[in-house]
Amino acid sequence: MPVGRRLVAGLVAACWLASATLGYGQGAVLADPTPRSIASVLEAATNLPQILAQNSDLRGEALQEAVETERLRLVGILRNDGYLAAEVALEWPDFSVADASSLKVRVNPGPRYTLGAIDVTATPELAPTVMDEVLATAATSVGDNAGAAAVESLSGRLTWALGRHGYPFARMADMDVRPEPGEQVAKVAIRVEQGDLARFMSADFSRVDPALHSRIAPLIPFAEGDLYSVDALALLRQQMAGLAGVDSARVDVLPEGSGGFSLAVRAKRTHEMLPNTLQANLGFWLLVASLGALAIRQASVSAGAGRPVVRGLSVVSGGLLTVAVGLLALRVFSLI
Repeated sequence: MPVGRRLVAGLVAACWLASATLGYGQGAVLADPTPRSIASVLEAATNLPQILAQNSDLRGEALQEAVETERLRLVGILRNDGYLAAEVALEWPDFSVADASSLKVRVNPGPRYTLGAIDVTATPELAPTVMDEVLATAATSVGDNAGAAAVESLSGRLTWALGRHGYPFARMADMDVRPEPGEQVAKVAIRVEQGDLARFMSADFSRVDPALHSRIAPLIPFAEGDLYSVDALALLRQQMAGLAGVDSARVDVLPEGSGGFSLAVRAKRTHEMLPNTLQANLGFWLLVASLGALAIRQASVSAGAGRPVVRGLSVVSGGLLTVAVGLLALRVFSLI
């Protein structure tokens, strides 16, 4: 049997043997992965068959080191999905005969944990009203799967809550997620470093296209001395993204001295086929030319010119008029 197939078979068998561990805690929860679905995830994710094939000439510690890195990655996949006690064990052959194809992998996923009590501390201490909102925000995560995605979402929502109260540079200094002994929940301990309250100092428009400056500057929601607000910043970004004729827009928040912040604003115009001035001038002169061609056509009709001449002048005047109106319309809409 090829190396890869033997290894996959080992993964399937090992996860089947681990079913008692998973079923004990969650056999009645239909939404949770079964041992077979865990095996399928690991079969799709593992690089062990490729590692063994590419390093078939390695023996002993050299091969073991290459595979150990992959083992730790597989453990991380399970723990990031809430299986905080998951273990992946490798059973190696006798390296004196070193048949890498006989490597066995045993997976014990353990129970899938959910988030339990969430303890938040701040350095320095937050005002009681702010801490109450932070704790209320954290409480909404209780019961979520204790995987990496839920923890990251919790971190983002706590950062947003602090941003609503004037802390633009808050961060989660420590986030410790630990399974409770004998239970299927994990306790979360978070230490917040919120930094200083920050007030608006200035906005830098040096990287804003000059043609857009007059449209973007009035959108800045802060006056000098205003307390930072993540909600106001989000609205500014939304408004800039919706401006007609703007190809890309970005706003960065930068620290400014002690207790201040500034905005670095960037914006580019949508790529234009023709410069605005040339576009407007060309549209104007084409409009004049189309009117001239139309006058010549009318004069030709009055002079009794043949139908081919009149038809040709009609096509020319109509084409010039269409192009002129199109260019002028583009110019008008670019100003909106």
